[in-house]
Amino acid sequence: MPLQNRVTPLGELIADPARGLVYGNRGCLHDEHGRIRRRYNGKRWIACRLEFRGWHRNPLLQPGRFTELFFLDEATAFAAGHRPCALCRREDYVRFGEIWRELHPGRIDADAIDERLHDERVNPETRRQLHHRASLDELPDGAFVLQDVPWLVLGSELIRWTPAGYADRRRRPHGEEAPLITPPSFVPILRSGWQSAVPLLHPSAQSPLRQLAVRAPGVAEPEARPGTEAGHPVAGIGELAAIEGEAPAADALSQTGLEAAELCDSLVDPRFPAPGEARPVAAPWGSVARKPRELDADFLEREPDTLGEDDEGDSAKDRSRIAAVARTRPLGVDEPPLLVEAQGRCGNAAATGDLPDREQV
Repeated sequence: MPLQNRVTPLGELIADPARGLVYGNRGCLHDEHGRIRRRYNGKRWIACRLEFRGWHRNPLLQPGRFTELFFLDEATAFAAGHRPCALCRREDYVRFGEIWRELHPGRIDADAIDERLHDERVNPETRRQLHHRASLDELPDGAFVLQDVPWLVLGSELIRWTPAGYADRRRRPHGEEAPLITPPSFVPILRSGWQSAVPLLHPSAQSPLRQLAVRAPGVAEPEARPGTEAGHPVAGIGELAAIEGEAPAADALSQTGLEAAELCDSLVDPRFPAPGEARPVAAPWGSVARKPRELDADFLEREPDTLGEDDEGDSAKDRSRIAAVARTRPLGVDEPPLLVEAQGRCGNAAATGDLPDREQV
């Protein structure tokens, strides 16, 4: 039986067997039996990677621990009011803060960002999601509007959201307004051409023609038209290759201009090595492709001021300060290398002696 931990663009928690591409939390929302009892616990709503440093929690919804949430994609997480995590998505969080500084001059620490987002996403009287009127003509790709159900804005279309992916499509009306689900501060973030460590859009958001570009095995190649040149061998297809060296923004999600195609970014092999030519050297075991988690081995040493994610349930005197994005400094001699405390019951920091050896938090 699926757990009630899938999040809709409306911020609601539902039980659905479909899988999400983004992980996150908004505090401890469940009781000792794993039943959801509240919509949120505090103002720190974050969106995370599905995997980070091999950390794994099993089972989910443990008593007194934060509730593990899953989103279809980051556009869904933005609509629900979740920002990038400062720990597992450090680079995304820093870039988010840089854009935020231009929108909201002043404090840009995690507490200030979360305070502003909370005012935009929650009605203080009803504690339900807050919506805003917006012109459909001015909304960027990745925003959500409400027309009976949530619809994703993408190009000239609106696409209906479902827990398993995007479904029906309709043309985006011109000259009309609609209730905006996505908090207003996320709209300029999306308009900036936001790309991050997690998928902004689920693959089902692609148009049917683009989805056909990645064909299933066994599908015959189309016949070439008279006068066309023979194509080069294809090693594999991960995404659409650029045409004649450039990809127009209309065909590349969240791209704001032309981008030159690079061989290292493409999966197209221009030709097979001729006899006598050197061939690529096979990557040994332990290479980046085989063991991607090793990239994070020196994460703390390279980032001396790693930002912590304190739970809002902690009292002010027990919470470590959240460093502002604009300021960096090396750790002091007596400072620990990581500003993350193990969470106890509903966000309170647990004493070290209370945790079994090697328990991940």
